Amino acid sequence: MEKPFKLVLIVVLACLMGCTSATATKESVEDLYIKRCSGCHGVDGEPMKLNAPDFTDAEFQKSRSDEQFRVSILEGKDKMPGYKTEFDNEQVAALIAYIRTMAKEKK
Repeated sequence: MEKPFKLVLIVVLACLMGCTSATATKESVEDLYIKRCSGCHGVDGEPMKLNAPDFTDAEFQKSRSDEQFRVSILEGKDKMPGYKTEFDNEQVAALIAYIRTMAKEKK
């Protein structure tokens, strides 16, 4: 009886650790976006500054490839600074995925 209980406990703990890790990653991407991007692009993707792209615009999102986003994030564009010395490839990919979630289809 004791072995099955220990096995179930180990499985439950492993699942909880995996869930915590995934949540922490998502939160850190949101925190990264809020800290570095939201001042111009808005917390929800609607621009706060003139000429900043509207990430909620599905047509804008469709017109940009992930590679174009990657280059803009790393190299900068117009008044936006580049972050190649601050972000690693995993952070950039996570930011792009996060930005992609902001697109809203027009009604």
